Amino acid sequence: MQTAQDITSCLKNIRYYSEKIAALSKQQLELDWTQGEQEGKVGKYSMPNSIRFESLACIASACEWLDIYCSNIEANLRTAENQDKVFAKEVSDGI
Repeated sequence: MQTAQDITSCLKNIRYYSEKIAALSKQQLELDWTQGEQEGKVGKYSMPNSIRFESLACIASACEWLDIYCSNIEANLRTAENQDKVFAKEVSDGI
């Protein structure tokens, strides 16, 4: 399969940026929490059920789903690559 290497490279990039996004959303959550502690109260943005807290949690969750999707693509890519052998045999058998 001629494009397998390019697809694999793209998946590595997606995983890299997904991990970076997840780390940044976690960093923002920690910054919000620290700001609340400095003000002597829990930060309004880090309260569970706040829109900000929920949004940051959704970002982290989406990054986890991206990893699952990438794993699925890799599995399908391996299956597609294995078909090269089948195609080669069919061509040599004249099918």
